[in-house]
Amino acid sequence: MLARTEIAMQMLEPWLAPWCAGIFLTLCTSAQAAEFKVDVIQFEPLACRVSDGGAGESYAGVLHDCMREFERRSGPTALLTLTPYARVELDLKSAATDFSLLVWSDGRTR
Repeated sequence: MLARTEIAMQMLEPWLAPWCAGIFLTLCTSAQAAEFKVDVIQFEPLACRVSDGGAGESYAGVLHDCMREFERRSGPTALLTLTPYARVELDLKSAATDFSLLVWSDGRTR
C-alpha cells in the first residue's frame, strides 16, 4: 500500500497538491473554522483504513496524506471520514460534510 501511495502521490503532486491547498486555505480563511468535516473517498490508493495491530485504527492513502499536510501548513484540523464514493455527493448536498476532494468526471459536472 505504501509504495502505491507514494507513486500515486508523486504522479498527482505536481497539479493536485497546489490546487487542493488553495481550496483548503480559501475555506480556512473565509470560514475561520477551527475544524472541517471532510469526506474522503474510500478507495485505494486514495484512502483506506489500516490497522496498527493494536486496538487503534488509522487511515492511509494519497488524500489522507494531502489533508494532513494541509493541516500542518494551515492550522485548522480536518476530521476525515472514509466515505463510499456514491455517498460523497449526498453528504455534500445535505451539508453533512464541509467538503471533499474528488477526481474530475463528466458525470459530476453539475
